[in-house]
Amino acid sequence: MKMKQLLALTLASLALAATMAGCSNSGAGESSSASNPSSSAGQNRLEQIKQAGKIVFVTSPDYAPYEFIDLDKMGQGDDQYVGADIELAKYIAQELGVELEIHPMDFDSVLASVTENKCDMAISGIASKPERAEKMDFSTPYKNKQENSQGIMIRKEDSGIYTSVETVNKPEVKVGAQNGSIQMEGAQQMLPDSNIVPIAKLGDGILQLQSGKIDALVISTTTGQGYCDSYPELMMADIPWDLFSDGSAVAIPKGNPELLEEINRIIGDVKEQGLYEKWLEEAQVLAAQQKEE
Repeated sequence: MKMKQLLALTLASLALAATMAGCSNSGAGESSSASNPSSSAGQNRLEQIKQAGKIVFVTSPDYAPYEFIDLDKMGQGDDQYVGADIELAKYIAQELGVELEIHPMDFDSVLASVTENKCDMAISGIASKPERAEKMDFSTPYKNKQENSQGIMIRKEDSGIYTSVETVNKPEVKVGAQNGSIQMEGAQQMLPDSNIVPIAKLGDGILQLQSGKIDALVISTTTGQGYCDSYPELMMADIPWDLFSDGSAVAIPKGNPELLEEINRIIGDVKEQGLYEKWLEEAQVLAAQQKEE
């Protein structure tokens, strides 16, 4: 069972790398606006999306249960990407009456794709923060602020060593955190004396923690607990961690008020119907089943 789980994690990371490479070769991340030369110059982005018949969506699908790869559908194009955030993206596209075009990439590339106007929207557990809002626009949160939403994952064998922030915040302790994420920011703020190791893909961070290449991994508690349930040698450390998320929002390139207004309207519908909670529950079940197989 353990070997199969490790193989699944490795395959998921390889699949993400492969899809990213494929996207790079085919010009992925090019927005509907940029890829539709027939659009009239006077059209706003929402009109361009509708004329193109698609909305270009970027995400980092290594963050179960929010966005991840269904190993049973690996290699099946956009169908392989699942999770609550993916369902939200599908719902937005459906409400706009267009196709959803998914481009997977590392989390820091997701942010860059938005700021560089190479996509129409990004949904990937992105927290709306003032410094980010200078370079991109955010919807109203579709997932509200949560306390105790971030934590530190360690190996169980080290539970007697890492018992406080002070025990982790040392130069000899290697702490992994995903590039460009709120977890990276938290590590830099709260663990400035530790040896912070940037992680491109979350699956790589799990593998590095298991193999001893890093000593700890800053991670969302929901995602982290899911991994710990599948890999009993890992655990979420019992360490008070005052890093709270303000919730997650859809990010879009700046200066597109019509698109932002429409996305906010759709998110309002999602909240009113309780759809995101339903999608999240379904994704948690799928993620758990996938890790047990």
